[in-house]
Amino acid sequence: MMAINPPVYNPMSESFRLARHEDNGVGIQYHIATPPNLELKGTQSAIQSQAEKFLGDLGAGSFLSEPPNENWNERHVTIAPELLHTLSRQAGLQTNVPGNLICATVLNALRVRAGLRPLGSPSSFVPAIKEDLTTHAARVSVAEARVGDVALTDVHAGIVVQLSDGTKRVLAFTGDGQGKARAQLIPLEFGWTLYHVRADDRARTIR
Repeated sequence: MMAINPPVYNPMSESFRLARHEDNGVGIQYHIATPPNLELKGTQSAIQSQAEKFLGDLGAGSFLSEPPNENWNERHVTIAPELLHTLSRQAGLQTNVPGNLICATVLNALRVRAGLRPLGSPSSFVPAIKEDLTTHAARVSVAEARVGDVALTDVHAGIVVQLSDGTKRVLAFTGDGQGKARAQLIPLEFGWTLYHVRADDRARTIR
């Protein structure tokens, strides 16, 4: 039988994690380890881990492994009232956020789960988060953005995460108020203002 050489890692390939070799019509799959430059440490690792865990809890654990497209990827998920209650408390809110206004609350809940303080007062209000960031964060470009950075428009909020191929996207959520929601992975170039929160903004993790 003809010898088969393992595929070579190509950093320009969006599918480097899973290469496929065809030998006489038989597909052989190879799992290729994530290269060192995609490894995350410290706060970046904490944010990424909490985002992955949260998506997994929503039944969307493979979302960050989907190939990115030129627009954005969406996944329908359910955020039940009990989970909305938990997210609201983790974000520092005394009452539950309306189910159609969840983007800022999820952003802050993920930050708190990662050991960071919630942003804004109230933490469910995008303009309040923007005001907070004006004092406690630095604006960064798309090229400078890193995992854990905060992304805002006038009415939407998200957090920068890393896909399995190393591409960075903004993870954001929208809801309809009836428990149905959409997880979104949106390119950084799509009208976001990006902020890097200063390292001294750490807080005790609330779980």
